[in-house]
Amino acid sequence: MIKKLSAVLVASALMASYAQASDNIANGVYIAPGIHYQSFGGNIFDQGWSLEEEGGLNLGLGYQWMSGWAIELAYHHTDTDLKDTKIDAKTYYGHLDVLYHFGN
Repeated sequence: MIKKLSAVLVASALMASYAQASDNIANGVYIAPGIHYQSFGGNIFDQGWSLEEEGGLNLGLGYQWMSGWAIELAYHHTDTDLKDTKIDAKTYYGHLDVLYHFGN
């Protein structure tokens, strides 16, 4: 788990430096790739089957308009297992966000 957490921290630092370097992004379409770490904690549906903590990938497609406003559609995928078993569990979810970038 420490190796996974270290990898997520390093990737986060790299992405943060990219975000600082790209403060003056012009209006238009952008792609936002990323990684995430998911801790499912607790029991799922009170059945006592907890999911293992795991990292995953995400991809967003956005459009920035006006000064600092953007809309972004994102998709996340995590491939994990039920704890103490070899039963595979996959999570997929997407979301649509309206964002305001305060740095602009």
